[in-house]
Amino acid sequence: MRLPNLSIFVEPPEGVGVRRTREDFGLRDDDTVYIVTQSLFKMMPNQDDLFAQIAARVPQARFVFIEHVSSTASQAFKRRVHRALARYGESWDRRCMMTPRLSESDFLELNRHADVFLDVVGWSGGMTALEALAGGCVPVTWPGPWMRTRHTFALLQQLGVLDTVASSQQEYVTIAARLAEDRDFLQAMRRRIRQNLHKPYRDRGCIEGLEHFLERVVDRQ
Repeated sequence: MRLPNLSIFVEPPEGVGVRRTREDFGLRDDDTVYIVTQSLFKMMPNQDDLFAQIAARVPQARFVFIEHVSSTASQAFKRRVHRALARYGESWDRRCMMTPRLSESDFLELNRHADVFLDVVGWSGGMTALEALAGGCVPVTWPGPWMRTRHTFALLQQLGVLDTVASSQQEYVTIAARLAEDRDFLQAMRRRIRQNLHKPYRDRGCIEGLEHFLERVVDRQ
């Protein structure tokens, strides 16, 4: 059976505690901060070039990743992206940072200081996308044919904001770059998201849908 909307009931993130600045996270005020906060194991090598292509188009781009619990996995991912960046004349040290695993409040603060949430191609974000949206980030996503590739797309559908949904690798890069180059576009996306951000949270439609399903099943007995 299909439950209505996102099929989940989610509470909005609680307010953060200690307010932090970009500098606290090692970021500059003039950076365009692209967060990629899903687990590193979700990112396949065929996505590495996306980061490099965006970096080649956006001089102030800074990509923020979260360390994996395995240092071996973190270093393997870093080497991969370093090679991809090098093919475009860019470097990891200039363009990327990998922050240690954060407390919940610090993680939410990082989202608040980011500009764009880059959804992982092939394994879309669910809770990470919701947390990014709550922080004011604009997601860029490229949905595929499977459910696991369409979570962020579903969120944006519910918000009624589909301008940052790509249909190809080239369009993914173009949208991500435009959000850096056209600040009016970035701010317009933020405003539209903020106006509708209440929709994904505390949605009782899925609960009522399950109730109706169970009642129909019982009535048939």
